[in-house]
Amino acid sequence: MTTPDTAPPTDQTTTIKPTVQDPIKAPEPDKVLPPAPIPTPDQTAKPEADKGPSLDTNNGMIKPGQPLQVKSLTDGMKPGGLKDTLATAEDQMRKGKYTSALDQYDLAERVAPNNPLITLGRANAELGASYYARAEGSIRRALTADPALMLGQFDLGQFLGRDRVDFLEKDLKDITTTETKSARAPFLLAYLKYNAGDLKMASNYLALSEKRAGKEDPLYKQLRVYWALPGADPIPDSTPDMNK
Repeated sequence: MTTPDTAPPTDQTTTIKPTVQDPIKAPEPDKVLPPAPIPTPDQTAKPEADKGPSLDTNNGMIKPGQPLQVKSLTDGMKPGGLKDTLATAEDQMRKGKYTSALDQYDLAERVAPNNPLITLGRANAELGASYYARAEGSIRRALTADPALMLGQFDLGQFLGRDRVDFLEKDLKDITTTETKSARAPFLLAYLKYNAGDLKMASNYLALSEKRAGKEDPLYKQLRVYWALPGADPIPDSTPDMNK
């Protein structure tokens, strides 16, 4: 039996289909984001640095001859560390601890440097401690930096204690009598008398300071205007009790 020849394989044609690429898409436009919310003032405002105490002399009611009575440098201050520091300083002064009060004024000046009212508070503590040269220098710096402070009348009996003020007056009178060339003691007496409300004696002591200074002192001239002092009576340099 003859086996039929096997038919040769038929050529198979392989059809290559072209690869169909996805159509190139145009880049999407940038998305427009909604505007950022505007921060409220509470979110952006930084706590304002405490500039320290100040006298409210800008209300048009305070003027020479009508002084602002000051019983504490903390009056009108917002609660916080600086107010507490100044309150501690004043409490130390009332207790007669003047050097401890000066330590507190050092701390206050670090928080609010170059604040003339703090400098004047320091001057009161220096005066209470009988650091007369330092007190005079601090008073001058404070009043020269901010003449509006001359419109304040500070209750030194409240700050230093009545007994201490009495001692200071007696001590400074003695110095005025013995140190007849120095203008410092009568100047400090003028400061004490003005703040006690005795304008006549403040004027007399300031006149003696002017006489001893030997030349015009711009601060003395300003004090006469801001303190609205009456005319002075001539005072001999060696008068033991200048209240007579």
